[in-house]
Amino acid sequence: MRADVDGVLALGRFAGISCIVASGDTGYVPRGHAAFKLAGHITGVDAARAACKLVGQRGRDWEDILLALDSYQWAYFDDRPGFPGPCTFTAGGETVSL
Repeated sequence: MRADVDGVLALGRFAGISCIVASGDTGYVPRGHAAFKLAGHITGVDAARAACKLVGQRGRDWEDILLALDSYQWAYFDDRPGFPGPCTFTAGGETVSL
């Protein structure tokens, strides 16, 4: 999946989106491990639209939520049953459901 991961990073970089990529294995990123996503502070509508695509959300409401994130604030999306999300959090701060 190296080409897929490189493509996501290139798309994010082009749109001005910072990414955190993590995997349990250093050699590859299996699709089944991509159960959660994080989005940070974003500037501009085009970047918000691109970020929505990357985290699997659609619509102007989600674009507005991502545009409203402050510096050092993150939106957390989790597709696994029983896990919180979507919600926002700040390092050292409380978690707020979206």
